[in-house]
Amino acid sequence: MTSILIEIRINQTGSYLVRKMNVLTRYRFILIFVAFMLLTAAGGFHARAYTNVSAGTAAYWHAYHLDILFLDVREGYEYSGGHIEGAVNMPWSSGYLQAHHNELPDKPILVYCAAGGRSAAASQFLDDNGHSDICNMLGGYSGWQSLPFFPPSIIPCPSGDYGGDGTADVAVFRHSSGLWSVRAFTRLYYGATGDVPVSGDYNGDGTTDPAVFRSGSALWAVQGISRLYFGSSSDLAAGRDYDGDGSCDPAVFRGSNGLWAVRDITRIYFGSAGDLPVPGDYDGDGSCDPAVFRESSGLWAIRDITRIYFGSSGDRPLPGDYDGDGTRETAVVRPASGLWAVRGMTRLYFGSSGDFFLPADFDGDFSEDIGIFHGSSGLWAVRGITRIYYGSSGDIPVMR
Repeated sequence: MTSILIEIRINQTGSYLVRKMNVLTRYRFILIFVAFMLLTAAGGFHARAYTNVSAGTAAYWHAYHLDILFLDVREGYEYSGGHIEGAVNMPWSSGYLQAHHNELPDKPILVYCAAGGRSAAASQFLDDNGHSDICNMLGGYSGWQSLPFFPPSIIPCPSGDYGGDGTADVAVFRHSSGLWSVRAFTRLYYGATGDVPVSGDYNGDGTTDPAVFRSGSALWAVQGISRLYFGSSSDLAAGRDYDGDGSCDPAVFRGSNGLWAVRDITRIYFGSAGDLPVPGDYDGDGSCDPAVFRESSGLWAIRDITRIYFGSSGDRPLPGDYDGDGTRETAVVRPASGLWAVRGMTRLYFGSSGDFFLPADFDGDFSEDIGIFHGSSGLWAVRGITRIYYGSSGDIPVMR
């Protein structure tokens, strides 16, 4: 057969390399190309559209009662042996999910299994079959179980002075759209579904910068300032001012082994699996100290400073400068009753189960005020100061 030489020039950037094909090769190429286009149009080569998120991010969403369906695709016996509270079980391997996926509500869905394999397949299936806002939890339920206790009220970067006037501003983050809304200041969009807000003063100018941590890729993105990668998918964001220069340093805590990693500053091990990071300036030297709270026993361990017991199982740690002396006090809140207990200072009741407990300096007197955000109604109540409504159901307060 007479060969007909043709040239196709393709290089790595989309231009063409020289290739020679005879007639048969050319027809095979055309057939393969047509088949590819048909399969692509029919969904046969559908690119992954679901989002991978870490177990830490999933725990953050769960703790903040976001309007996300947690979907457990393990088999029934696995689900019965332990599962994420509130999760719906629709097994993948036995085909139940495939047969009943149309029964799922129209809302964001977080899919998990034991280790991440089945959930990835299920996430792709849901995306292929018309479901949007699908997230696959990396590491599965085993990764979830290795996380430290992660309560609502722990905002990764405790800073909320968006106006630079010395007082905390009422502000919320809407994770579904990336909306940041600061009362009387601004509304802007920054971040994407799956991001964790980590607002802080990253450039040392005395004002809080909107910022997000994308745990699936360990991206830190600070609006108008920086984008960098630091940490891994299993880390919890723990940004603070660790060197006393007045700016927030990207940092992570690895709950599985107690690793603290502060970018360009230090890597240390402090704490054990299951501990919760509660960093802060506990000695008044102007820099943040690594510290952990052990929920099972009420232990507070502050590196190179102290080990004390304050609180009991089920309490949530809320350290803060409650007396304005420039150091953080150990404190806990008991969600079921609304009890606030600040070591050596006070015990009082404010708020109720389901509230976000949010100490911050709302009046500019340099001491933390006791406040709550009632997510379902948008109520902000600050003890002895104010009651206002700002935000909607599902919003996350970002003012500490």
